[in-house]
Amino acid sequence: MARVREHPVLIGQSTESTKPIKPAFQGAITVSAVMKIFAIAWIILGIYSVSKTHQSLVDNGASSGTISNAVLIEIAITALGAASFGFFACVLDLLMAIESNTSTDGARRRTL
Repeated sequence: MARVREHPVLIGQSTESTKPIKPAFQGAITVSAVMKIFAIAWIILGIYSVSKTHQSLVDNGASSGTISNAVLIEIAITALGAASFGFFACVLDLLMAIESNTSTDGARRRTL
C-alpha cells in the first residue's frame, strides 16, 4: 500500500536542481549599463551645450527673451534624450528582475 519513492530525498538535501538557470536576458546587464552611461553623457553634453548657447547669445547681444527661449530648447532636448536612455535602461532592469524570479519553464523559483 505504501508507495516507494523512486528517488528518496535525504534529510537536509534539496529536491531542486542545483544547476544554475541562465536568464534569457544575459546581455541585458551590459546594454542597461551602456544606456545609463549614455544618459549621463547626454546630460553632461547638454549642460555644456546650454552654457555655450547661452554664452554665444550673450556675446552676440541677443535679447533676454531670445536667450531664454534658446536655453529652454537646449534644456528640453537634454532632458528628453537623457530620459529616453534612462527609461529604456529601467525597462531592461525590470525585465531582468522578472526573469531572475522566474525559471525557464515559467514556474516561480523558491527564494530563501
